[in-house]
Amino acid sequence: MSQIQLSVIIPFYEQIDFLLRSIRSIKVSLDKAGISPEFELILINDSPGFSLISLQENLENNFDKAFVDCILILSNKENYGVAISRNVGLDSAKGEFIHVLDQDDEISEDFYLLNMQALKTSDWVLCNGYFANINLNKKHLIYLLRPSLNIDNFILDDFVRSPGQVVFKRSLLSNCRFIAPIKYKGADDRFFWILMYGLSPNMKTKYLSKPLYIAHLHKDNFSNDSQELYRSCKELWNAMPTDVFANKQKLINRNRLAIDYLLKLNKSILAFTEYFRYKYRLNRMLRFIIKHTFA
Repeated sequence: MSQIQLSVIIPFYEQIDFLLRSIRSIKVSLDKAGISPEFELILINDSPGFSLISLQENLENNFDKAFVDCILILSNKENYGVAISRNVGLDSAKGEFIHVLDQDDEISEDFYLLNMQALKTSDWVLCNGYFANINLNKKHLIYLLRPSLNIDNFILDDFVRSPGQVVFKRSLLSNCRFIAPIKYKGADDRFFWILMYGLSPNMKTKYLSKPLYIAHLHKDNFSNDSQELYRSCKELWNAMPTDVFANKQKLINRNRLAIDYLLKLNKSILAFTEYFRYKYRLNRMLRFIIKHTFA
């Protein structure tokens, strides 16, 4: 058996049509990059009562046997949620590189080709992409300007908008896993990257400006609810290991203040200042303008 070069991880909760669309885009991109069959696609079923028969039939009817043989389907005993489901996939992954996707994501045919090239000299690669609103039939770029890939920006700004934008070396995992939300959902992926950067401060990062990824927005996306997202951030800051970020406490406090202002928990001048710094970062402002004016 050939060595596994890439592990692609997708938790799913029913919605087979979305999942199949994502898998089709993965297949096309893997073929163009010449990675097949040196990959594994790990699907984590997070809906225990869901029958996998229709999924297996769809896979066998839509893809060749060699591709289907590289697919591993795992089922959670309970509905654990996306964070724990991603960890199940990470614990099972054997590839040199890891790519975590949501079930309603898509990638371009050049995604793996360009990411694998970048990973020859990097440990962690972020690509540009689009947000596509299904209901409005509109899409807009995630970044208009190059994001700053340093720990300060990770802490102060949720600039990695979706886990599917990133491919990274499995060696970065170490003790890094997604932190399961306590009550509120939506920020577990942001804090996964923050934790990874904190545990591996010398990792080599790279940004690909070409849009290679599509995040589909719809009513089931937790990230569509901004208040839920900010509450999730507040919870997860409390769950982060303080020893890892001992020298970044001032930056963390700044982000906490901005979140408290957004949640109307702190209306002080200092909190407003941090909110202003957070809300009106240039990339976010440009994205807002494109989203509401030109898209």
